[in-house]
Amino acid sequence: MMQEQDLHELAELVSEDAPILSLYLHLDPQRRSVDEIKLSLRRLLSQAAELGASPADVERIERFFEYEHDRQGRAVACFSCQAHKFWRGYPLLVPVQSTVHVGRRPYVKPLSDLWDNYGRFGVIMIDREARACLSITLERWRNRPAPWAPRSSITSKAAGLRRNFNDTRIRRPNTT
Repeated sequence: MMQEQDLHELAELVSEDAPILSLYLHLDPQRRSVDEIKLSLRRLLSQAAELGASPADVERIERFFEYEHDRQGRAVACFSCQAHKFWRGYPLLVPVQSTVHVGRRPYVKPLSDLWDNYGRFGVIMIDREARACLSITLERWRNRPAPWAPRSSITSKAAGLRRNFNDTRIRRPNTT
């Protein structure tokens, strides 16, 4: 799971002697078939080779998508510099535009923009029957145990409110 410190690590990374390959791939399975995604990946990797990416970096990204990627998320961000044994791959829940960049530094602007817009936030949902506390990040959402009173206590309080509401009826005066 990507943390803010990972983004800082990427932003501070500089490689003087070997290029760093940065690749963002849009994976949204509702809009693209698996074959279209593979074709897009091949195009991006051939473009990376033309831009001067190391064959070891291209091979590392191919290996990631072939054997390691779990096909979760709507996008992936990969950063590779095999000359310095550096590799990072981040699945993302938010789609990004497919792009490739080769340079002395990783291309983190799309990731930085996503972090600024989405980062990490929580959602609390409560109703008469249940409650949930969700933690949502760029990569995934998790159902967390709610830190407040157990369900039976919430349900009994709601039942008491309902009982009090039903007992306070408005009576119309009899005018006959």
